[in-house]
Amino acid sequence: MEIIYVDDMNLKAWQRKSSKNVMPLGFFDGVHRGHQKVIAEAKRQAEKRDASLDVMSFFPHQKTVISNGKKRVDYLMPLE
Repeated sequence: MEIIYVDDMNLKAWQRKSSKNVMPLGFFDGVHRGHQKVIAEAKRQAEKRDASLDVMSFFPHQKTVISNGKKRVDYLMPLE
């Protein structure tokens, strides 16, 4: 697994390096059965399209971002 932090400074470089992929997006703070189903379907779609499978998870939680840090979300599993 590779963790990639994308920001304004490196976005263009990562766009140039990108390849054909299928990417489920979500807040994957613990891979419970629901997350497993989403990722398994993305994997099937990636194989069907001969593409790589990449998973994108958001951190911090979107509620924390939208509330400017006022709302805290307990994580099932820390990022580390």
